Amino acid sequence: MSWTSSVTDIGQRALQALDPFLPGDQAQNLGGDKKNACDGTGDCKPIQGETKVFEQGAGDGHAVDYDDIAQGGLNDCYVVAGIGAVAAKNPELVKNAVRDNGDGTYTVTFYEKDNGFLGIPGFFGGGEYKKVEIKVDGNFSDKSANGSGDFVNGKGEKAEIWPKIVEKAYAQYKGGYDAINHGGNSAEIMSLLTGHDADQIDTDDYSFEDLKSDLDGGKAVVLGTPDDFKGVNKDVATKHGLVDWHVYTVVGVKEENGQRYVEVYNPHGTEGVKKIPFDEAMDSFSYGVSSATK
Repeated sequence: MSWTSSVTDIGQRALQALDPFLPGDQAQNLGGDKKNACDGTGDCKPIQGETKVFEQGAGDGHAVDYDDIAQGGLNDCYVVAGIGAVAAKNPELVKNAVRDNGDGTYTVTFYEKDNGFLGIPGFFGGGEYKKVEIKVDGNFSDKSANGSGDFVNGKGEKAEIWPKIVEKAYAQYKGGYDAINHGGNSAEIMSLLTGHDADQIDTDDYSFEDLKSDLDGGKAVVLGTPDDFKGVNKDVATKHGLVDWHVYTVVGVKEENGQRYVEVYNPHGTEGVKKIPFDEAMDSFSYGVSSATK
């Protein structure tokens, strides 16, 4: 069985993903000849007629798909990987969380846990999740996340901006883009989207059966690499093109010809899905986070 501990307070989260290898300002310099119109102050608006909140692209199983996400220049792999993990297991939940207000603003529904009196769950109430609505405008940082077709992955489709919207809502919830631009843990964004506690996973004691059971049961899962691959097999991690201090979305597991694999998506959005032998994956990742999505 896997070892997990419920994560309910950001102050408890010592595991940080700092993501030093950013994919760059993807809204500006990758994948096509169009870009979001920017006003010179760092705010960028969707191009009129060229974007939608949601768009089911070629090969997507849903209008919300984990591969819609491509991290921008913010140091927030933990945010976008967590969003992608929820999207991978319950895309309808993410879609229902985002409302287009029709006036250039969007409302995102999060679920915030009431930690009770003095932050002690169960002490004079607490423990329940309450709905919190975050309203954001359509001005996005030039370093914000991008959606499929948002001139980053060559699909040639109209850009869908739901990843930007959810990321901005989380940034606003935390106090602004600067507040999420320093690395962190995926637990909070996953819980805010799902309304369920997130669990820390010790990969030393996380079996293939545990992971498969979590995914089959509808749990969103991310896996993170440590600082400078300390405590893991660096040779194995680099063989699979993994980078340190980074968080990956888990999208599936497979068994082929007696070999077990875990499939992970790099939220940089430039590599597609990596299929890694399970044992080698667990030798490369130092922790995980999971959250029920239903």
